[in-house]
Amino acid sequence: MRLFSNMLTFNRIKDGEPGGVGPIPVPEGSWNKNTEYERNKYKAPIVEYKNLMYFLNKDGTFKGINPQEDYAQNGMDATWILVPNYQLLIVNALIAEFGKIGGAVFYGDMMISQKGVDKAGNPSPSFEKYPADFTPNLSLDFKGGELIANKGSFRGVLSQTFVDIKDAKYIDNSKTLSVSENSSIYCKSPGKTSVALPTELSYNGFRVCVYNTGTSYSISGGDSWVNTEIEITTNGKSRLCRSVRRSSTGQIHREFSDKFIVELGCYVEFVACPNRSIFGGTEQIDIVWMINEVIQVKG
Repeated sequence: MRLFSNMLTFNRIKDGEPGGVGPIPVPEGSWNKNTEYERNKYKAPIVEYKNLMYFLNKDGTFKGINPQEDYAQNGMDATWILVPNYQLLIVNALIAEFGKIGGAVFYGDMMISQKGVDKAGNPSPSFEKYPADFTPNLSLDFKGGELIANKGSFRGVLSQTFVDIKDAKYIDNSKTLSVSENSSIYCKSPGKTSVALPTELSYNGFRVCVYNTGTSYSISGGDSWVNTEIEITTNGKSRLCRSVRRSSTGQIHREFSDKFIVELGCYVEFVACPNRSIFGGTEQIDIVWMINEVIQVKG
């Protein structure tokens, strides 16, 4: 086939001006009608709604606009536009509930491992049952900054900050200490203060340090100490082990108590250890808090 010059047309294309830098897409979880979503020159929200992802297409702050209905009615002129399928795979992995990247699973503000144990302490891969019936081998709270891991190697300095009992964190507004948030507590308030330790299996291996500093005041040129008493209990049955002894027949006997008093000036360390028991032919595993170390006032 021969081509003649009058059959060909050439157009000269001139480069246009460089475009501006667009906003960075920021995953913001599942769409909520009560949440305000803002797009500016720096960032544009992406949300999940009914297993699809939508991108905030207009600058400004918007609330209560249903992404699915908005896009169906207005198409590419909508406030929310549908994310293309090739991008959907990436965004879904990042922000969808139980979205996975490699061995990590994302759940809200948490990143958890795909493997862990169920509430009976048995190995389990059922991460979709978190948190009711799954404790991951590793969890990282991006919002609160808390890391929980079964194994680890750390270099540098590890410190435990002692927190006053009245400022400590407790579970569900009860007297049960949140040992994952404050594992070292002290008390200087006069009178008697009671604190409970949790007995759920997920606290296996935790250590709690309790220091009864007491308080003093000057009187007649000297110091007088105010009596302070810290009562340690558990949120279950008697799960404080005071001592262990071996009988003449070789059997191990442990002395349990439902409370332990940390007296004025004393320091006590408690360690959560797994405890196996059988009730009605059924094996149960829970936590026993062993009283590991007691530093008492001498004299």
